[in-house]
Amino acid sequence: MLRFDIMNFRYINESYGHDRADKVLMATIKEFEKVFNPQKELCVRVNSDQFVALVVNDMEYEEKYMKYLKGISDEANEAQIRYPIRLKVGMYQIRKEDQNIDLMIDRANAARKSIDITANVLTATYSDNIISNMRKVDAIESEMENSLKKGEFRVFIQPKWDTVKDEIIGGEALVRWIKNDGSMVFPSDFIPVFESNGFIENLDFYMLEQLCIKMKEMRKDEKNYKFFPVSVNQSRVLINNPDYVKNVEKILKRYDTDVSLIQLEITENLFFDQREKMVEVINQLKKLGLELAMDDFGSGYSSLNILKDVPFDILKIDKDFFDETFISKASTVILRKIFEMATELGIDVICEGVETKEQVEMLKGFGCHAVQGYFYGKPMPVDEFIEKYCLVK
Repeated sequence: MLRFDIMNFRYINESYGHDRADKVLMATIKEFEKVFNPQKELCVRVNSDQFVALVVNDMEYEEKYMKYLKGISDEANEAQIRYPIRLKVGMYQIRKEDQNIDLMIDRANAARKSIDITANVLTATYSDNIISNMRKVDAIESEMENSLKKGEFRVFIQPKWDTVKDEIIGGEALVRWIKNDGSMVFPSDFIPVFESNGFIENLDFYMLEQLCIKMKEMRKDEKNYKFFPVSVNQSRVLINNPDYVKNVEKILKRYDTDVSLIQLEITENLFFDQREKMVEVINQLKKLGLELAMDDFGSGYSSLNILKDVPFDILKIDKDFFDETFISKASTVILRKIFEMATELGIDVICEGVETKEQVEMLKGFGCHAVQGYFYGKPMPVDEFIEKYCLVK
């Protein structure tokens, strides 16, 4: 039993129109009937871009599935849709004793919901672990709306440091979910859930707004403050919102925020399947005067091509890539060349995950002076950050 949907179908609808998007939906059924055996196998549309299929799990399934996916993509290309077609598929292996069809579909759907959309693998098979994880997800989803209203999502800031001048140059805003009873939900538990159900859009705008509110409070305060630029992460869900740039602009204007103090961090992986859309959005953000950082640079496969097309101001070197420099001479050479290239392009570089004095000295030798990591400071509550670094005493 398969339960699947078309990734980011809303974007296809909004960008290419309902008529062309409908051709993708029709192709999903038509191509199935071409590739699979209609005598034994069946595919039906449940609603929107949601489908259920019954297939024979044999040695030919993988080959058939790839042929099926290619067929849908070819139909989309004929409809002048340049967006890559990808399916998020949950699978349930039917057992002899299974009788309840609704239950089979629900289990396949549970597998589909367990898929991390930031990963490259977009298929999952049902297991008992998935049910256990679903209970955790249900608990998070049952509390998220109310927790946002109660202010349980807190802004923490980790300092960014100039290693040559040995002084702070900015910070990165990071969300922490601390309940009113003092208990904490870890970002690794709730961020993937919010990215999957779309709630991350509310949270990202909330984080940006809280920063702008705090900066306005500091301006009105009688105390003397020094301001530093703070970066905020932006999720893939936001990028697919057609009103995203307008909403960012509204927040900045509502609190009369100095745009030079806000940086937006966009992960490189977003360009894997949304290149054209991303370039368009980034150019619009640049028109607002915002500085943009490419997060996790070096973790994907198209970093250099992205730099050629997209006007980023800052590169954040992926910490996993950076850790590898201590065991790989090749990685050290590549890292050095990245700094040289960025300098020639007029792009700043920040290395995150810096934890030792040895790392600092090595990076200084490469010409990288901006770092972020536990060596200089852990993420701290925004008020603590202001007291420690911004208040002129």
